[in-house]
Amino acid sequence: MAGNLQGRTRVKANMRIGLVLLLLMNGRLFAQPAGAPVPAVPADQKADLYAIYSTVLGRPALSHPDTNRIYVIRDITGTAYSQEPADCIGVPSEYQSRFGELLEDFAKRRNQKYRLERALSIARDYELLDDAGIARFLKERERDAAPQEDRFAGAVDVITLGNVYFDRQRTLALVVMNSFCGNLCGFQSWRIFERRDKDTWVERPWVHCYTIS
Repeated sequence: MAGNLQGRTRVKANMRIGLVLLLLMNGRLFAQPAGAPVPAVPADQKADLYAIYSTVLGRPALSHPDTNRIYVIRDITGTAYSQEPADCIGVPSEYQSRFGELLEDFAKRRNQKYRLERALSIARDYELLDDAGIARFLKERERDAAPQEDRFAGAVDVITLGNVYFDRQRTLALVVMNSFCGNLCGFQSWRIFERRDKDTWVERPWVHCYTIS
């Protein structure tokens, strides 16, 4: 039974990656709507958000072994979701109420975007790039040329971090990470965390599907 479920999950993942990568290659996931400037991460969430992002990037979800010497990270949060969290995450019964609250937060803020600051605490160097910088990086990757800018040297993936969604007491957190490394090369998955103490979030193995190529 478990093997059949895993097989169906992987087929579903492979069917969906084409659309995700097409959107990435067309630049639609990096397009910004006209209007007011993108705000910074809310001050009351800043410590938790950057702690969670740092935990995610401590073990990034990629489609290949992590050979990045430096991470290229989009400086705006938010990405298209190929799979709804309710379809991909099975929480134990004692977490159902809090997970429901988290899904309410997701429904309310799924289109919100925030501008990232250099506040990540990770072992690897990283660059926050705006859309123009990402476009340059992707163009160089397209023609398989050596990076013309030193800050791109050693970077393989473009990483986009989604918003972080919480239950009401902020004890559960959900985020999606998207990585793109070229034509038919990418990975997207939800990550769910539980607060261990004030500054520590622990990832829980409740996610059962992903998008990969």
